[in-house]
Parts: sequence; C-alpha cells; structure tokens
Amino acid sequence: MSLQRPNYAALVTAATAAPGATTAFRRQVVPLLRKWEPPLVEFEADIIINSLSSLSLPEATAAYMQIAADALKLAKSREQAELALQSLAQLSVDVDLEQLVEFPDVMRRLAKALARVGKKAGNHAQVCEGLLGIVENLNVQMVSTKAVDTAESAVVDAAKGGDGGAGARKGKTVSSTKGEVLAANANAGVRLTPLHTECLKQCLLSCRRDLYARAMNSVVGVSFDAFGSMVGHRARAFMEYHLYAGMVCVGVGDLDTALELWQLVFALPAKHASAIQIATYKRMLLVNLSLHGSKAHLPAFFASSHARVIENNSSPYTLLADMFNDKSMQPALSKIKGMQRILEDSGDLGLAQLMLDMMPRHFIKKAAKLYSSIRVEQLLQITGFANHPRVTASDVSASEVLARYIQEMNDSSVALRDGQGVDPGAWVVDFLDNDATASAQAIAMTPEERIRGEQLWTARIEARVRDIEDMRKHLLQIDRHLALTKEYASSSRDQGA
Repeated sequence: MSLQRPNYAALVTAATAAPGATTAFRRQVVPLLRKWEPPLVEFEADIIINSLSSLSLPEATAAYMQIAADALKLAKSREQAELALQSLAQLSVDVDLEQLVEFPDVMRRLAKALARVGKKAGNHAQVCEGLLGIVENLNVQMVSTKAVDTAESAVVDAAKGGDGGAGARKGKTVSSTKGEVLAANANAGVRLTPLHTECLKQCLLSCRRDLYARAMNSVVGVSFDAFGSMVGHRARAFMEYHLYAGMVCVGVGDLDTALELWQLVFALPAKHASAIQIATYKRMLLVNLSLHGSKAHLPAFFASSHARVIENNSSPYTLLADMFNDKSMQPALSKIKGMQRILEDSGDLGLAQLMLDMMPRHFIKKAAKLYSSIRVEQLLQITGFANHPRVTASDVSASEVLARYIQEMNDSSVALRDGQGVDPGAWVVDFLDNDATASAQAIAMTPEERIRGEQLWTARIEARVRDIEDMRKHLLQIDRHLALTKEYASSSRDQGA
C-alpha cells in the first residue's frame, strides 16, 4: 500500500481561513506535521517548498519553521536546498517568539536540518547569515518581553506603595518606565535556543571574519538569563555554546575572553567527563601557551577523577605544554611537528599555528632571568630559534629574523641595540626589569601626566585598602559563624549524652 502524500498547501489554507487561525496553527497544524514525519522520505521536497508560500507569518511561525525543516531535510539537489534556505530570510523578519516558546522542539528540528544542509552543500556562510537574522530578531523580542514584564511589575509595585509620594509618581507614565527598564537591562531576558548554538557552529565553519564579528555582538556578547528552558539536553547545550563562543572569540583575536568562556565548560557537575570538555581543554592548552607560555589548568572545583580522564585523553597536548618549561624551544618544535596529524584531525591546526608564532617571545623572556644583556647570536642558540618555521621559511639569516621578531614584539622590557653596518648576530639585546622600564617611562612623562599618574595610583591603593578591609570583615563573620557552629555541635553532643 503506497503512502499518501501530505497536502501541506490544503492544510495551511484551511487553517488560515478558519476562525482563530493562530490557535489552529499552534494546536493542530504543528502536531499533524510531526505525525507525518515517518513517511516523509516518500515525498518530494518541491511539494513542501511550494507550501511555504501559502503561510502568513508571524501567525504561522511554528508551522512555517516545521515545513522549512522538512524541506531542508528532503532536499536532494543544490537548487532545492537554495529554495528552502530562502525561507530563513522570511523567518528572520517575521519570526514569532510566542509560538516557538510553546513548540521549542521545532527549533531543534530546524537546527539539525540546517546542519545537514550546510555540511552537504558547503554553504555555511548562507546558513549562518540566515540564522543570525533569526537569532537577532528573537533576542530583541526576548529583551522586549522581559522589559515589559519588569516595567509592569514596577508600576504595580509603585501603585501599591501607598499615597506617600503619589504626586511625584503621577507624571511617570508606563511607557517611560518601560524605556528605563529596557535601557538598564539591555541584554536581560535572553534565553539560549538551539538556533543560537547552531548559528555559532555555522559561523565557525564559514571561516568569515565579518560573520565572526557579527556573531560576537548577536550571540557571544549577550547575557543569557537561562540555558535550559528552550533546549533539549541542557548540559550539552551549555557546554557546546561556550566551546563555540570561545572559538569565535579566537577568530576575532580576543584570546582572554575565549579562555574565560572555556572555563565555564567545566562549571556543570556531571557523572562523567565529556568529549566536549576534552576538546575544550585541548584548545585551552594551545591558547594559554600562546598568551602566557605556560600550561592551562582546569578549575579547582572540577572533580579530580574527571580531570585525570581529560588530561589522559589530551596527553600529546599536555606533553607539549610541559616542554615550554625548557630553556630552548627545540623540543616543543619537534613535538609540534610530530603532532601534525593529530592537530589536523582535531581541527586545532589554526590554534597551533598561532601558538607557533607567539612561542619565541616566551623563550626570549625566559632569557631575561639569566642575562641583563646578550648578543642576538647567543640568544639564537639559547632559545633554539634557528629551527623555528619563521627561519626555515625565510631567505635571510636566522639572526636577522630573530632581530626582526624582537622588534615586532614591541615589548618595553626587551630592547634591541642595533649597530649600523654590523651583522645582526652582533646586535645586543638588553633586558630591562619592570622598575627600570617604569623609571624610563616616568622620565619621559610631563608634569601633568605625572600628577594624573599619581592620582590614579592613589585611587587604586585606596580601592585595594577597602577591598582588604571588606575581606577582613567577611573573614571575621566566618570565624563567628564557625564558633557558633562548634558551640552548637558541642551542646548537641552534651544533650545526647
């Protein structure tokens, strides 16, 4: 017996013409579309794509998104996929948050369908642009809903506050209160959806810096109120979001923020270590080596048993980090060369290239612990810079490449004295300590700049004193609490005896 094709167009038209069309879509159309999912493999994508034109948004957002997901799922050719992707442009303009809150699994289905199409067709940039438009619209609606609810609550509370000050409150309208709340809570009320996470993923696969920058403002730079209300697996969604968000930060050059976001991947308690956490830790190691030249550590609150599992599964990366303790970078360079296949399979080759480029500065700074001045030729031998890819790929001498690198560092504590007409290997590198650097900067300052600097340091010292005093009071309260706890425990034992 052959399966009957779903008449999407007839169903959509009937639901739209019926009284209370919105209720019909939200209560009837979407559940029926879900029931049709098993036999959908027998149907043509063109039938579903043509039905998209019969829907009117935003009243039919959930049904529209469901049909778009089905069309993407059934697309067999690039042309069909392009037609189905055009529906994202309409959704980015007329998406309705209220229906998606009631049917959050529709967003999960659309996210999976988009991931499949992006992988098959390779048009990740188009998918990302469509998702960014939808996500930005959803964020605005979530912020507005939160602001309106907060404003109405504030107005109700003000009305219940009694007659005192009623005259002063009379001039403040509800609209002005809403505007104040919206300005004070610019990102409050945004909830994580499957579309946010998939948007970051497609953004990374597109390898486009303009989309990275847009995602930083639309997704990464948003303060989420909740991570579990509109996603399927809460812990997985939380970890995936922070992993992808950190990688977007790396794409725009914000490495410090990337490390902060990746630390949150380990914030949730779990029975087992996750593959997402292992992948995140590998990237943390590479970025921390790039920034600080040292091994990254997992948060102190993270379970030690999980930490051992993660470190064991990241052993090539941890061994590489340990090699940064040597005086020469030669062992680390050899290790990276042997890890080429591992880095390619893990998708970490770009981070490894970044770490390679920033590696020499850390070994140059290590020489400052032993020398106050050293010739470039000697520094070349001590640090093992002669085997660095910059040298092997250059036509000039290793000493000249190292001298150029020191100049590019633009570090005030590493000064290069170049001699005119002298071989770069004979140039001298002076290592200045922080006090010497500060003294040189102070001499070059004008009297006004010195006064401003002294005022700034005075304010910092006063703030630090206040922090220490607050900490002392807090510790005193803890001591009193512990004393009361011990006294209560001892009295309980006496009564029990």
